[in-house]
Amino acid sequence: MDGSGLSRNNRVTAKQLVQVVQYIFGNKELGLIETMPVSGQSGTLQYRSSLVNAPLTGQVSAKTGSIYGVYNLAGKINTKSGKTLYFVQLLSNYHPESDNRNVARKPLRDFERSFYEKLYNNH
Repeated sequence: MDGSGLSRNNRVTAKQLVQVVQYIFGNKELGLIETMPVSGQSGTLQYRSSLVNAPLTGQVSAKTGSIYGVYNLAGKINTKSGKTLYFVQLLSNYHPESDNRNVARKPLRDFERSFYEKLYNNH
């Protein structure tokens, strides 16, 4: 392990990662909750186009992680019914054919928007 997540020796499962997320949000004394970006409001989620519009604005708190072809998101979403759901999104080998960044990321944006809106509305 190298600590950055870039080594081939990093083998954390989604289940293990969601347990870390639950631990962070369940232990305020760690002081990490305030560092988590919030959709449409702060950090790397302030302008994340899939999460900035209603009803998702302010409802997702998560850390992002990306390098070429990899787009990860781990955090929590507050649902319409008042529940808190924890999630991990791990997407790798995403190499769109378009050189236009906006066009290339549209399928990812559409997926995220649809997925997180369904979580928000249906749980």
